[in-house]
Amino acid sequence: AASNAVLAWLGGGSLAVGGGGMAAGAVVLTGITVGAPAGVTLLAAGILVSTHYAKKLTEAKTYQRKPHWQSSACKAPGSSWMESQPVSMSFPR
Repeated sequence: AASNAVLAWLGGGSLAVGGGGMAAGAVVLTGITVGAPAGVTLLAAGILVSTHYAKKLTEAKTYQRKPHWQSSACKAPGSSWMESQPVSMSFPR
């Protein structure tokens, strides 16, 4: 009897007083029992994704701080990329 009363209470009261009764209570209880693990799963997934992309952001900021002006084309001081590349200019006729 207690479980019937709890289901009716979750359903908003008995059918006689305009509530949803035990059927609505069963739907609410099912939603609670299915929703709780789904919420925990979403929370855990959010934490994992947040941790992963926090590491990626740190890597990107570290990469951004490194000087990238040195390249393999700059072999000696004073040489530039333009000097080491052949220049050919052809224009369409």
